[in-house]
Amino acid sequence: MLALVHAEIKPKPNQGKERIGIVLFTTFLQKMDESYEEALTEFVLLGEPNNSRVTSEFVVNDSIKKSTKTHQSA
Repeated sequence: MLALVHAEIKPKPNQGKERIGIVLFTTFLQKMDESYEEALTEFVLLGEPNNSRVTSEFVVNDSIKKSTKTHQSA
């Protein structure tokens, strides 16, 4: 997948800072792969009558493999 990504990729995260560039994006993907397991199921493709626009719905089934946060005891 990374071979298809522009070298100056600028993903827009829901939280945190932007990771501009392929190196930071690759590091982010590696952390996500270490931390989470995800599988997409229940795909539904929706199109308008002449099929010039299409969208999809799906369910993300995930589990945490390794937490990246630390919690302090009270």
